[in-house]
Amino acid sequence: MTRGGSRRQVLLVKSPTLDVPDYFVLQDIVHGPAASQLNLPVYCGKPQPGAGGKANWVLLPPIESPNHGVATDLVFLSPAAPEIAVSPIPNGEGGEHAWAVSARQPAGRNWALVIYPRDRTMPPPTVEPLDSPNAFRLTSPGGLATDYVVTASGAVSAEADGFRFTGQCGVARLRDGRVRVALVNGAEIRCRDIGVFGKGPVSLTQTTTGFTGAADGPLREVYLLLGREWTSDLLLTLNGKREKRNSPNGILAVELPEGSCEFTIEKP
Repeated sequence: MTRGGSRRQVLLVKSPTLDVPDYFVLQDIVHGPAASQLNLPVYCGKPQPGAGGKANWVLLPPIESPNHGVATDLVFLSPAAPEIAVSPIPNGEGGEHAWAVSARQPAGRNWALVIYPRDRTMPPPTVEPLDSPNAFRLTSPGGLATDYVVTASGAVSAEADGFRFTGQCGVARLRDGRVRVALVNGAEIRCRDIGVFGKGPVSLTQTTTGFTGAADGPLREVYLLLGREWTSDLLLTLNGKREKRNSPNGILAVELPEGSCEFTIEKP
């Protein structure tokens, strides 16, 4: 989305279960010469900049009401220490719970922000930057899942803890010893022995019986990294069509049709 002197990109990281919250990664790519400012109207208890002693963190506490049980963490990835101001919104529909959170930085610098809503009883996530712009590791409350996320304004490379990525946008999740990767925009993503090489968007999820995946876009070939135990006697089901395949070295080449598709990989 383009507005004025900036272009906004939003990534939604979803979870199939409620014990790991969904969250957003918002990025504003700034083009204008004026000082860069981010404005967020929020409905909550009074926002708390610097929550937990962290200069890049704003806690939006829940409203003291039985009907409002969600707290939200705003975690600034870029800049790491913005100038943050909080003010009430006068005559707003939210009354005393309507607030404006604004952050400023010098002109021409981009914004990257994690928006993490969670149950008020959950502790906050842990967010750690990686060695590449707008790349981070997020550990969910209770340590149930670890995500590696990249949302960059241009092509970057990132690597950490068996995670590797080349491109602009991708997510890898490690939970219960299994991996899910999503190559949104890029050429490579992998976590441990599971990954995708090619052109996104393509996702690959490790399951108890094999793999599931989905893709969208033009006709193309991608390479799925399945691991050493998945080299022969495989059954690929792509849009309902079944085919027996082998994957030398645990890498399976798949020709994806134009448009949206879904696939599974199992052993008979």
